[in-house]
Amino acid sequence: MCCDGTLFTFANIDKDEKLDELFEAEIVEINHSRKIGFSLPCSYLNGCVCSIYNSEKPKRPLVCGKFKCKLLLKQEANQASFDEAILLIEKTKQMAKKNDSLLSETFPELSPLSTAKKIKALKTMLENAPDQFEFRKQFGSLLISSFVFEKWLNQHFVFSKKKNSSV
Repeated sequence: MCCDGTLFTFANIDKDEKLDELFEAEIVEINHSRKIGFSLPCSYLNGCVCSIYNSEKPKRPLVCGKFKCKLLLKQEANQASFDEAILLIEKTKQMAKKNDSLLSETFPELSPLSTAKKIKALKTMLENAPDQFEFRKQFGSLLISSFVFEKWLNQHFVFSKKKNSSV
């Protein structure tokens, strides 16, 4: 879910990192900042597998091998069994699918976006709504669904930016 855009909209990389020319074409400046990275979902993701995971070219960014979500760290520390982790991942995928469907049905223009980008777009729509009260009233169940899902992701998978700034 880190590569498919469920958890993040971008993956940060180090400016000094040397990557293959093909992957370098994917690199962009993030939100007009000093950071660079690539948009998610990653174009090298093939289903649930990185198509360059075991290949020499193009070289994967370091963040791809270094990042570990909360659930993986918990499982590695024997605080969650493999079976518990799989069940949590499956539940999260179901929640994502349901939330994505609701967002896409309500706002078809968001359909091509990843999960994280859809939620970000919904927040932007709320912030920019001329009448936020009316927006909340009209799209309340969608907002609740999206924000509950985002909280779920943060609880089980995503570190705060201060703790893990690599993604």
